[in-house]
Amino acid sequence: MKCNLYGSGLKMYGLTHDSENNQYLMVFLYADKGNLHTFLRTNFQDLSWKIKLKLLKDISHDLLRIHIAGYIHSDFHS
Repeated sequence: MKCNLYGSGLKMYGLTHDSENNQYLMVFLYADKGNLHTFLRTNFQDLSWKIKLKLLKDISHDLLRIHIAGYIHSDFHS
């Protein structure tokens, strides 16, 4: 399956099915800086408000692209 989130900064490789809990999962490029919560906890003081707002804007934009493509991100937290 080819997944195209045109205009998104996300690299989505495809979808997979977890038969143990009957959930479908999106497969993205590995985040080498960890999850958002860990990244912010570690770097929050060092980030300018301009960068923090850009991160928020980029995440919001990527979530919009996911929804426009017909997918739902159901476990979003930081």
